[in-house]
Amino acid sequence: MGGIYRYFDSKDEVIAAVAEGRDGTLSGEFPGAESPRDLLGRLLAYVSAPDGTAHARLVAQIWGDAAVRPMLAEVVRDRHIALADYLATLIRDARDEANGTGQPADGPSDAELAEVALAGLIGYANLVAAGFDVDPAPFHRILGSLLTAGEPPAALRGS
Repeated sequence: MGGIYRYFDSKDEVIAAVAEGRDGTLSGEFPGAESPRDLLGRLLAYVSAPDGTAHARLVAQIWGDAAVRPMLAEVVRDRHIALADYLATLIRDARDEANGTGQPADGPSDAELAEVALAGLIGYANLVAAGFDVDPAPFHRILGSLLTAGEPPAALRGS
């Protein structure tokens, strides 16, 4: 394990490099030709049990460490903002394609929907990391329907 510090000066740098590796990008770039549901499915697959349990634990550790390590927090924040912006763009594009009306005036913004969806995914990863037997299908179905619906659910309108 000590050999890794030939390439990185600190644990923060190691964790930051890992955080940049599974952040929704493919080979460092967002694919651009995917739906919000496709992105959600891809992100859920990274952390779904049984194969994704180790990655879910890493996600939990990265977010926990980011809460107390300013350098890491900056990297995590930058990657999270980039992913949220990308997801918000996918939501807007899907909504425009579906009904051509854009964002409903009285509903949550595309950015708000993206942020809530990502928070749900982070929560899902933490449940998997803690050993809960969590089915990814409801997360994918419910978050996907929230993101791609022309109108948000009544409980979310105007909140």
